[in-house]
Amino acid sequence: MSLSARRSIPMLALVLLALVVVAFAATRMTMLEWPVDPPDAVDFGLPGQSRLFQTLFTLEQEAADAGWLPDRAELAGRVWWELGNPREAVSYWQMAGSSTSVRRRLAEAYLELGEWGFASDTLKLLDVDMVDASLRAWSVMQLGLIHAAADPQAARAWLERAAAAETGYSDSLDALIDTLSVSSNPVRIGMALAHMGLWSFAEHAFADAPFDPVALAFTALSREMQGKDGTSHLRSALELGAGDSQVHYIEGLVYRQRLEYEDSLSAFIQAVALHPDDPALYAELGTAYQLTGDLVSAEHWLQMAADLSGDGSRYADRLEELRTEEAMLREVIGLMIDDEQASESEDVP
Repeated sequence: MSLSARRSIPMLALVLLALVVVAFAATRMTMLEWPVDPPDAVDFGLPGQSRLFQTLFTLEQEAADAGWLPDRAELAGRVWWELGNPREAVSYWQMAGSSTSVRRRLAEAYLELGEWGFASDTLKLLDVDMVDASLRAWSVMQLGLIHAAADPQAARAWLERAAAAETGYSDSLDALIDTLSVSSNPVRIGMALAHMGLWSFAEHAFADAPFDPVALAFTALSREMQGKDGTSHLRSALELGAGDSQVHYIEGLVYRQRLEYEDSLSAFIQAVALHPDDPALYAELGTAYQLTGDLVSAEHWLQMAADLSGDGSRYADRLEELRTEEAMLREVIGLMIDDEQASESEDVP
């Protein structure tokens, strides 16, 4: 939307826009303090949102008279961010100048939107700005995560700088730095990011291996973990890697994330059939049976995993938890049977 268009937005348009945004506004809303009471606004039934939309209305009214001043544009962007609309927030922050705070907000929004090129450019500007050490460490860490698959050497340098500057980053980044030291394989790097729970960065890394079935399967999982649809990527992975046990293993995780436990079970059965020597697959198969309510089969396959691994302690906790659950279930069933028998006895004349 152009600046001139923004200045001419009528009240009705703002109301309609507000009604649309209410439908998907994020739960992270907070109250933004505004120094001047805005004019009367529509009550949407949610005090926090009402206040935010009142603030937007007042900002638009001010901009109609004086144009978008940097601090007002920054505040408008903050309101849209709190309403869960980072794309609209970006359009205002782009008018808010080039202060460090605005660049930080823009970088966060670009990362949220997955606009990696804009995010990288903005983070590099933060890196050269005269900013505090903590912000610079955050900036170079994000740069390292963005470029991990495409430029492992540069990414490693950024991550090492972040780890050296902030001790809190060191423990979480060490494994990824080690991976970048020995591999430039985007699949392996993406897996390292996935292991860290950085699903959006993992998805970005796997994109550097567009025809690898394992990368496609992991892309599907990464998307599902972010609440996005991974169906098309999973379908492509299965077409290219129908005989790959790892693809079916990840397929099982995708269905588990969707709470589709029967499909998850079928995927793990296929994975075990393709690679019957992997105890980890037996363990996942046991978990899959557990989630479908078949505790006897679950215990059998977890015990198989323990026996096959040669290190039963690796799966001892899971077996113990399962056996405790099974014992509790049997106790409940026993109590139900006792109650039923007692009821039948009372009914006998």
